[in-house]
Amino acid sequence: MTHQGPARLNRQRGFTLMEATLAVLGMGVVLAAGMVARNPMATQSTAAEATFMDSITASLFKYAKRNNRLPCPDTDNDGFENATAGVCTSTGTTSGKVPYLTLEMTLSGPVGSGMEQQFTYGVYRGGGAATKDLTLNAERSMAAGVSTPHVAPNASYKSLDDFKQAVINAGTATSAKSEIYVTGNDANSGDSDCNVVVANMAFIVAFSGSRQAAVNSGNCFIGPGKPFSPTYDNLVRAVGFTELNGVLSR
Repeated sequence: MTHQGPARLNRQRGFTLMEATLAVLGMGVVLAAGMVARNPMATQSTAAEATFMDSITASLFKYAKRNNRLPCPDTDNDGFENATAGVCTSTGTTSGKVPYLTLEMTLSGPVGSGMEQQFTYGVYRGGGAATKDLTLNAERSMAAGVSTPHVAPNASYKSLDDFKQAVINAGTATSAKSEIYVTGNDANSGDSDCNVVVANMAFIVAFSGSRQAAVNSGNCFIGPGKPFSPTYDNLVRAVGFTELNGVLSR
């Protein structure tokens, strides 16, 4: 029989609830492995769009780490998130334009005058519930049964840990068409017909090309990896909950 030493036992006791939950979420990565990257079949004709999409994604990660939340979508095409004091104008709005000015991104021209208008941004809202709305900076990290919540100016109040907890809550919620999701990609994850929720996502950035097929319909986005064709030249970058928490933890 193998005996465990005190050091090993202490390490086991130190494994936090958040770490355990992240480990469980990690097991789900395999199910959506083909859904968390932009189309790998991008050609030279889409190189500029793919590069700009990477810049948007990087700016969203940076914003999330700095503000402990993701921005609301831009629904009136002015470059800013539709929010008042950091709270989205509508709890039901999950997608719109990318809020470039909120993200402090540098564009080649004024908002509305260039390629940036072909991009769509979707974010997980959790029905507006404070426990899992990824656009909301709220207190969430208190342990169950604790009666006195963190309050300002406590450094733990509405901190990055609170945002990580919201991402965990969203990632363990039941899949739903009421939130942004990726459907199949006509390749290795079923038909791209929005009938099946392959996975809800933390956020999605999508580029609508010049050909006929739409990049998304409501909360549904065509899965990354859909082959290019004479009628399809869209790009999709879908970021899962585990990937986002991994970035937040770096």
